[in-house]
Amino acid sequence: MLRKIVVSGYGEASARPNIAEVGLNITFIQPEANQAQELVAGVTQKLLAELLSLGIPNKDIETRNYSLFPHYQWEKNSRVFKGYQASNALLVKTGDLFLVTQIIDAAVKTGVKNIDYVNFTYEDKSALEQEALRKAAQNAVERAKAIAAGLGVKVGAVIRVSGNRRSYDSGYYILRESSSYQAERPENVIPPDKIKVTAEVEAVL
Repeated sequence: MLRKIVVSGYGEASARPNIAEVGLNITFIQPEANQAQELVAGVTQKLLAELLSLGIPNKDIETRNYSLFPHYQWEKNSRVFKGYQASNALLVKTGDLFLVTQIIDAAVKTGVKNIDYVNFTYEDKSALEQEALRKAAQNAVERAKAIAAGLGVKVGAVIRVSGNRRSYDSGYYILRESSSYQAERPENVIPPDKIKVTAEVEAVL
């Protein structure tokens, strides 16, 4: 009878973050749709100019989502039309991690009310994932050998292996906890020392 050993292996890879991402949301509600759109466009242009002065090129600024829709509020158990809401959700990237606080200041200065998040990440995520998977596979083989030694049998060739799970632990901070951003503004947003990727594989030997 063919004996099989089924084991899970775990691996981890880490690196210093080299990219900072700041999520900004420019939102206005006005009686007319074009009024809301004009306000959003005006703040967006001011923000782009401020970011350019910080040395952030347009290629590192992108719109993640743009929306325009009727805005309603509940009053006395009924929906009441209050105008139109226009929003421009921007993603700003920079390789200068300590520029984040200045990006936030520029956003607030130009009229951005919602600072959604700051994320510190690593540009080449695939390299970290591959390293973590490689370590997980090695760990699976080592664990299989230990089990086989305990049972007094030999480990055969790998019959099947699958990568079950990968998780990416980045430095992610949600800054918008309420409508009053100014009251919560951090003096400095400090990047984490390291970010890590963990992987799990299952091997049949």
